[in-house]
Amino acid sequence: MRLSVLDQSPIISGHTAAQAVAETIKLAQAAEQLGYYRYWLAEHHALQALADPCPEILVTRVAAATSTIRVGTGGILLPYYSPLKVAEQFRMLEALFPQRIDLGLGRAPGGDQITALAIGQGQYMPGERLPSEHALAEQFGVNRHTIRRSLANLGQRGLVRSTQGRGTFVEAFAVDLALGKRTRHRQGLAQAGVRGALQIIHSETVQANADQAQALGVALGSPLLYLQVLGEGAGQPLHVSERYFPLPRFAKLSDVVQSSGSITEAFAQHGVSDYLRQESRISARLPNADVAALLSQASTRPVLRVSSLNVDTQGVPIEWALTWFAGDRVTLTVKHDEL
Repeated sequence: MRLSVLDQSPIISGHTAAQAVAETIKLAQAAEQLGYYRYWLAEHHALQALADPCPEILVTRVAAATSTIRVGTGGILLPYYSPLKVAEQFRMLEALFPQRIDLGLGRAPGGDQITALAIGQGQYMPGERLPSEHALAEQFGVNRHTIRRSLANLGQRGLVRSTQGRGTFVEAFAVDLALGKRTRHRQGLAQAGVRGALQIIHSETVQANADQAQALGVALGSPLLYLQVLGEGAGQPLHVSERYFPLPRFAKLSDVVQSSGSITEAFAQHGVSDYLRQESRISARLPNADVAALLSQASTRPVLRVSSLNVDTQGVPIEWALTWFAGDRVTLTVKHDEL
């Protein structure tokens, strides 16, 4: 009979999350020595007693610290993520640790069940009143005490506010993103305490029009790689962009972005280890129907449009983009000390 371990990485009283993770690694090594077949890591959110909200990251560390035991997730909570991104992450893990990686999936949001549905997926909009505790308890199939604890946690995180006699209301969700000399999507989200990635919606080769040719310093009609990209954060669409890259220099860039979710990583694999934002032009306008649909918002709600140009360290243009940010989910901060 094959025996396996499911580890929730509990934080013992008086210990830290770092210590809990270290104990997880030690336990995995011990399980391997004792002949256990599989070691799975659980995903939990908004629970101070458990240390692992990111099993896909901890899987890498545990697999590297062991040699034969299978390592996996039990499971990745899909309501928080793009399924394609999860598949690509585990394809990479399988390449790093062949025949040792398991992918377990979960449909429940986990921990604070209201966060994913009411806030993360945008079912309830900023300013909207949530249903009663009784109605939420029936919706999620839990008791009212669980709902009460969830609402209290959401309040501590600033996602909802409760007013006596009026009910509980969703607070405005806004990610503060910085525009400066080095503007990076994933890094900006990390600094805001939010997880997210880029997802390619469409890719093709186009001929440069007058605006694109002037911005990128190429001849009119030159071939360009065109990407339509959706930027997500905290389970919500934050921006959609149209990006243009000169060819043949970035011929494989689309494949790398698709697998890594990062344009910075794609540039690095094309020999551009660093790049700078030369210009950002910001304007407010109403989105067209396609942009509004991708941002999951009404076309009557304004967006922030940013026209940007990135150059390599030699000053050669490498990317020109038009990006539409959801106006009520994003705050753009211009870093003057980085301009």
